[in-house]
Amino acid sequence: MFHKTVEVNSKGRDFVVGDLHGMYSVLIRSLDSVNFDASKDRCFSVGDLIDRGPQSKECLSLLDENWFYPVRGNHEQLLIEAVREPRPESLTMWCLNGGCWAIDQSNDYLNEVSNRLLELPLAITLSLCSGNTVGICHAEPPVSDWDNLPIAEQRPELLHKILWGRSTVKYQRRTVTKHVSLTIHGHTIISKCLLFG
Repeated sequence: MFHKTVEVNSKGRDFVVGDLHGMYSVLIRSLDSVNFDASKDRCFSVGDLIDRGPQSKECLSLLDENWFYPVRGNHEQLLIEAVREPRPESLTMWCLNGGCWAIDQSNDYLNEVSNRLLELPLAITLSLCSGNTVGICHAEPPVSDWDNLPIAEQRPELLHKILWGRSTVKYQRRTVTKHVSLTIHGHTIISKCLLFG
């Protein structure tokens, strides 16, 4: 799936979290600190659930939670490529980026995870009670108009941008993405949240 639209949460609150990178306990503590109620609140993720931290498997278990809405990040993409097309370069790239935790996992488990991650959208449009919308993707918007997202699915350079792009943060671009009120991303390590545009 490339894009998913999520309707208004009329019962509870919505939260968005940055890259988890195997830090499941940190997420749970953070949700507890805001009295997260899984029966009505929702948690959206900008992707990169796995790698680097000690709890990648636990973070992957979040895929089973109906309150958790992730997009696919570049680390999920690294897993997919390493499992589905196990070439030495794809395995090396994943391991160099924190994927060595998977060495101890069975092929059946990794194939199952790969299939589930392949189903994750690369972008989510979240509707708010105010009538506004929020666009969520991993690295940066691949297009200047959120309504034009479908073209990114067929263009490798735009797929690369949505998963790997850093130009918005690197150059602190102030451009606003049309037809969405706000876009939220992770991928690039920063010391505090930044708001552009």
